[in-house]
Amino acid sequence: MNALSTVIFLPLVAAAALALPRLGARAAIRIWIAATAADLALVVAMWIGYGGGLAYQTRLRWIPSVGAGYHVGVDGLSLPLIAMTSLLFLLCAVYSLRETHRPRAYAALFLFLQTVCLGLFAALDLLLWHGTAERRTGTVALLAATASLALGMAVLLGYLQP
Repeated sequence: MNALSTVIFLPLVAAAALALPRLGARAAIRIWIAATAADLALVVAMWIGYGGGLAYQTRLRWIPSVGAGYHVGVDGLSLPLIAMTSLLFLLCAVYSLRETHRPRAYAALFLFLQTVCLGLFAALDLLLWHGTAERRTGTVALLAATASLALGMAVLLGYLQP
């Protein structure tokens, strides 16, 4: 697993760790902050090592019959978006230190949303557009990210309602 896949899936692993029994509220928030800080540190290391063009690519076959696969990478546009996303989620985690209403679920939802956002910004192969993904990836990723963020915010707002 390369650095980019680690950046994408680290928040999901941390969200799964929040399902451990006997994990207190403060420990959940600490795991959340540690995971997002580690994620941001990995993104900074990726940025330092970035040499231009498509970098940190991973390509795995998923459904060969339809030409779909797991293909992620970063370029000069997606790397700053991934960095801003990682920074924003770290700031959200630090701000949530005072959260007292179901902090484990709150942190897990945010970590899941972070995984989705990072994956969308790094995606290079989309299932429905596998034939012309290179030409439309930017527009489709932007639309998918917007829809994903809207759905995530709706879930969080529904969660925060008393």
